[in-house]
Parts: sequence; structure tokens; C-alpha cells
Amino acid sequence: MKTPAFMSRWFTGERRPAPTTAPALPQDEQHHRLAWEVERLTEALSQRDAALVQAQTRAQSYLDVVGVMVVLLNSKGNIVLSNRTACEVLGCDTYQCTGLNWFQQYLPEDARKAAAEAYLRLMAGEAELEPFHESQVLTRLGERRLIAWHNTLLRGRDGNLVGVLSAGEDITEARRVQEALRQSEERLRLAQEIARVGTYEWDIETGEITWTPELEALYGLAPGGFERSMAHWLSMIHPDDQAQARRQIELALTSGERVEGEWRVLWPDGGIRWLAGRGRVRRDETGRPRRMTGINIDISERKLLEEEQRRLQAQLQQAQKMEALGQLTGGIAHDFNNILASVLGFSRLALRRHVPDSESELAGYLREIIHAGERARDLVAKMLAFGRVSPGQGARSCSAAPLAREALGMLAAAIPASIRIEADCPADLPDIAMDPVAFHQVLINLVINARDAVGEKGEIAVRLRSCRLSEQECHVCHERCSGDFIEMEVQDTGPGISPEILPRIFDPFFTTKPPGKGSGMGLSMVHGLVRAVGGHFRVESPPGGGATFHVYLPTAGAAAVTLPGAAAPAAGTVAGARRRVLLVDDEAAILRLLCVTLESEGWSVSAHSHPLTALEEFQDAPHAFTALISDQAMPDMTGIELIQAVLRLRPDLPALLCTGYSERLDEAGARRLGVRRFFLKPVDGDALVAALEAETLSSCSPPAP
Repeated sequence: MKTPAFMSRWFTGERRPAPTTAPALPQDEQHHRLAWEVERLTEALSQRDAALVQAQTRAQSYLDVVGVMVVLLNSKGNIVLSNRTACEVLGCDTYQCTGLNWFQQYLPEDARKAAAEAYLRLMAGEAELEPFHESQVLTRLGERRLIAWHNTLLRGRDGNLVGVLSAGEDITEARRVQEALRQSEERLRLAQEIARVGTYEWDIETGEITWTPELEALYGLAPGGFERSMAHWLSMIHPDDQAQARRQIELALTSGERVEGEWRVLWPDGGIRWLAGRGRVRRDETGRPRRMTGINIDISERKLLEEEQRRLQAQLQQAQKMEALGQLTGGIAHDFNNILASVLGFSRLALRRHVPDSESELAGYLREIIHAGERARDLVAKMLAFGRVSPGQGARSCSAAPLAREALGMLAAAIPASIRIEADCPADLPDIAMDPVAFHQVLINLVINARDAVGEKGEIAVRLRSCRLSEQECHVCHERCSGDFIEMEVQDTGPGISPEILPRIFDPFFTTKPPGKGSGMGLSMVHGLVRAVGGHFRVESPPGGGATFHVYLPTAGAAAVTLPGAAAPAAGTVAGARRRVLLVDDEAAILRLLCVTLESEGWSVSAHSHPLTALEEFQDAPHAFTALISDQAMPDMTGIELIQAVLRLRPDLPALLCTGYSERLDEAGARRLGVRRFFLKPVDGDALVAALEAETLSSCSPPAP
């Protein structure tokens, strides 16, 4: 009897025939039925096995088309099932990994032991399953790949754990890209932090604005401190810049072009920073604005540099203006003072000698000429003071409070009773390094200026106080001043000074008064006197709120130095009947004037228009002269050079020097070079004669008989 062939199915899924032998049944009906039943059962089992194989094949095909790794491990960690993607990632042939131990074969060596022990504890029910985790696998080529796993426990019919089914996604490249992006963002963040740059994105539809932490820091906010709204952003903009910021936003929404702007922001701590912004609006296909992105940059340091450059430029322009004015003033002062000397001198001589009736019409004319000449002389002096080239003036140590009270006392008659003057001049202030006369001139000019601004009724306040400045910018020279100062403050209740006029108020000849009411030299003279001692200015004039002048005068760092001078003259006249003076001036009119003046006072005059001829005469008879009077600026030899040559022959000879203007020589310098008396032209004849008398009286060497 032919034995039936049974098909056996192994766990591996392979189906193959398994021949069996059975004893032949008796050829009776019972045995026949039994054989038929066995054959029927065998056929049923064969069909069931075929269905199982078909189901397994179909399931495997489903797993193979899944784009993730699928791995089934039994309780020992061996691979029972895997799909094509898992094989591709692990680098093995299709289904070749089945039966291998997962931990020993596909995990990096440094992770095998710990992972295997954890898995066995899981199978023993001693640990909880992590539904999701990331771990590295080791391919057959030795490459490490990062897999993100989703895990599920498998249990048998009896409920016991039999394995774990895991689905994994290879995220190696994604993580590499993610890490590269993170590093790029970190570099961008560091670059923004170093460059002080912040970025933003504005969702125009929702109104929400997103800021980076760097941008929040630029506005003085902690991370997360921005409220993500346009209103909050505008509230942090300086009030004077908010309108401009709104215009920039409107321009961006309407034009479609990139917009740029600069504005100041108010920090929560009260600080102010300058920011520059650039942004562009992105639109949809219909042209409607959807989003706006851009950056803000901290430009505070640039603004400080620009302000410093502006200040230095203004300082340079002021210095150049002062230099030009000084050169102009110095250029005309010598010749102009010589002209004035002739006008004043001869007018006085004419009035004294030829007009006996002081009330006559001619006397009045001459007095008007003298008055006009004196005004012209004073005007030149003011111009020299403004240009800081006023010779013969040195700073001395003096107390400001009594000087201020003296000046205000002198002004009492010049200030109407309808103008109230408030004075605060403490007596315990440090001394200032300034000539008292110059201090009087400064305060008087400022108060008179305030009086004219107030008009018929108002108030003027004069205050003195001690102060210490630190990097305070002078409104005139634009230098930054630091140190100890006495502040002279003159405040009025007048209409104030307009911003257009304010930069020009110290310019010479500039005035807002009607013709004939002012020369425009008052404040310019104040400027020159204050700057001559190293002082500075600050002027405040809010619209309609009057004006306040702050004058900062340096305190005296040491006691005043007294220049050496001649001894006090004794009363009387020069002994002897013969008094002879050597007179030198290259201006013929001045020479004639001085000759007439001196001769009228009993002096014998040897007059020379050239210094070399005068020196020759003196060398021939050094002891024939009682004194020397010389001009400074002359051809071939200056007055100082002539005086030094004469003093080498007669060290005791009194020497008097007259100058229309000398930029390099002042009274102190002249005295150090042997000059007894120093005069600025135009010289008053009476003052010159008095000085000559005094110096010759103090001379120890009378002229030879």
C-alpha cells in the first residue's frame, strides 16, 4: 500500500514534504474508512498550511513596503522577524539576520552589555518598556546609524512575555542636518550678539510680532519680555522718533521696497540707545502684505562717534573763526590804533592849546571827535578781547562774590525799578583766576543784555556757585571741560532766544537790536574775556521761557603771581634842567604828536622815524638821554630789539614801549625783557608824560651834564 505523503511546516516558514511510513491496514471496510479519514485529514492540514504560508507571505510583503525598520525579537533577544528596510539599514541580505542575536550582532560594542541586561530584565518583568527611544545600531560595514524606535510588548496565549516588536526610523541624516542647523543658528546667534543685531518677524494678519532674544536685549528687555505687539514696540521708541517709526512702517506696507530708519529707544532703566532698522514686507500672490521681517542694529557707538566728530568739527570751525578774527583784528589793530592815536592826540592838543573857551562851538566839535575816537579805540579793544589776542592782560586770583556785588551796585542806576534783580553770591566761594576788571565786564555785559531782553518789566537773577564739571560740552568752543569752576548764572524772564539765533549770539557785530541800539560786541567781548582765562559757556533758552547764561570760570589753582614792576615814584620832578628823551616811531604823525606833547611838558626830544638811526645816536652818547620811548612794530628792528641794544649800553635807562598791537608780546613779556612801562595805542599823552616822570624819578643814574 502506498503511504501518504505529509507536508511539515517549520518555524522558519519553509514548507517541505515529510515522508512517513505506516503499516498497511487490513483490507476490510473499517480499515478502509480509517485510511480515507487519514487522507482527508492530511489534505485539510495541507490546505491549512498553504493558507498559513500565504498569510505569512502577504504579511511579509506588507512589512517590506513599510518605509521604516520592523524587527521582532523573542525573549532571548534573537531576531525572529525583520523586513526589507531593516535589512537595508543593517547592511545584510534579505532576511539573513533572522535568528541572530540583536544585541551581539547589531549594537555598538560600548552599548551591548547594558542593553542586553536591560532587555532580559524587561522580559523577566523587572523593568518597564520605553515606548519610544533613540539608539545607535552598528551595520555590517561598521557604520553607526541613529534609529528612533517605537516599541510594543508581545505576549503569548498564557499572557507571558514572549518578545518585543519594534518599528524604527533611520534619523541619522535628519539629526546631522538638525545639528548642522543648530550650529548654524548658534553661530548666527553669536554673530548677532557680537554685532548687536536682533531679528523680528511680524505677522501682519494677526498683528503678532516675534522677536529674537538678541532683539529683546537691544531694547533692554529680558528674554520673553516683549509683548509681541506693535503698541509695545512703539511705546519703547523715543517720543520724538515715534512719528518717523510709524512712517517707516507705512512706507514698507505701501511701497514693497526695503525700508531703513534710525531711532532712539528708551530702556526700562532710563537709558537711551540708538538703533537702526531694516525690513521688507513679503506679499502673497494677490499682492497683499502678509509678513514683514527685518533686523535692528545697535548703532549707539556710531552715534557717539558721530556726535564726537560733530563736536570736534564745531570746535575746529570755532577755532578757525577765532583764528581768522584774531588775524583780522591783529592785522588792522596796529595801523588803526596809530590812526586813532593821531586823531585823539591832536584833537586833545587842539582843544587844550587853541580853544580857550571850553564852551565854544569848536570845543564841542573837538570833544565829539575825541569821544568818537575813544569809542573806536574801545571797539578795537573789544575785538581783540573776543579774538583772545588782547595783550597786557593776565589772570589774577580774586574773590568772585565781592566783585559781583560791586558790579551789581554799579548797575543799580542802569536797571529800571520795574525790573527786579535777585542776587545769590555766597561769600565762601573759592577764588577765581581772572582779572577783577574782566570779571566786572563779563557780569555787567550779561546783566545789561538780560535787561534789554526783559524790556520794561521782568526779573533778572544773578547766582554764583561752586561746581565740578565732568566732560561738560561748552556751547561756544564745543570743547569738553572738566574740573572745578565757579559758575556765574544770569537768568532773565525775557522772550528767550530762538534756536536759529542761539549759535550766533557770541559772534562779533551780531545783534538783534534795532540800528543804533547796540554794536553787537557785548557778548563777543564776554566770550573773549572768559575764554582768555580758560572759561566756558552753556546757554539755555526754552521757547518762551527766557534765557539763562551759565559762565564757568576756573578756580585759582595757586596764589596770584605779581609781575615785577617799577618802584613807586617819588613826588617831584627830575633833578636838573636838562631832560632828554630818545623817541622812536615809524609813523610820522605819531612821532610829531609825541614830540609836541613831550616838549610842552619841558622835555627835550630827539625824534627818529627809524630805529637804526636812533641806535646810532644813542651809541654816540649813551649818557645824553634820560629815557627811551619806542614803538614796537618798525622796519629792520623791533622796539624790543632796540630797547635790548640800548640796555646793553645803559642798563639803568628807563625804557617805555608803545604798540598798536603785538600778537607775541604782552605786558608781562615786555617787563621780562627790561621794559619799564607798556602802553597800548592810542596812548593818552598825559598818561605817557606821567609814566615818564615816574620812571625817570626812580632811575638811579642821572644823565651826564
